[in-house]
Amino acid sequence: MKKNKACKFIAFMGGVGSGKTTAMKLAAKNLGFKPVKEKFSENNFLPLFYKDMKKWAFHSQLFFSIEKLNQLLEIKELLQKTSAVLDTSIHQDFCFLDTQKKLGFLTEKEYKIYRYVYDKVKKRLPHPDLLVYLKTNHKNLKKNIIKRKRSYEKTIPAFYLKTLSETQDLCVKKYKKNTSVLTIDMDKLDFKNNKKDRKKLLNLIKKAL
Repeated sequence: MKKNKACKFIAFMGGVGSGKTTAMKLAAKNLGFKPVKEKFSENNFLPLFYKDMKKWAFHSQLFFSIEKLNQLLEIKELLQKTSAVLDTSIHQDFCFLDTQKKLGFLTEKEYKIYRYVYDKVKKRLPHPDLLVYLKTNHKNLKKNIIKRKRSYEKTIPAFYLKTLSETQDLCVKKYKKNTSVLTIDMDKLDFKNNKKDRKKLLNLIKKAL
């Protein structure tokens, strides 16, 4: 099944609370893209992971992996007739995976299982025409997490957010070799509350596409 060349696929990545879902909705509404949202609320392992990261990292990550593969297969169908935007790229999953491995929350065997599953199906999955990285300082991520008041996120430690941000920066450098990447400095942009910043974000995306 070949993609319609006129249809584009955008995916976002960024830390917890960086604004991926907000950005996805803006892109969908203003660019005419079909939105595909991550169903994080259905991951019953996520609240457990934030309480005990080492115990539940693999379970939570595997859930997101399966969900992401289903989303990408859905997008593959959509790209036959319309452009699509995904609020959390599978590239993001690898950043979380590398972070958890680095911090000792995942064993080498668990890490390899995840990679094995992805490597088996990656040739069948659509590749984004543009990956938008919402780069955010980990201290601002913590502030955003507090503002959105998800009770189970209150226990996310600062060291985890900091390590994730550092890992994402390294991952983006690798992704640029094979993927068009647009990096947005979220410490200088507030597209959630500022109309001018929303317009700037959309113009940057249009130009990058």
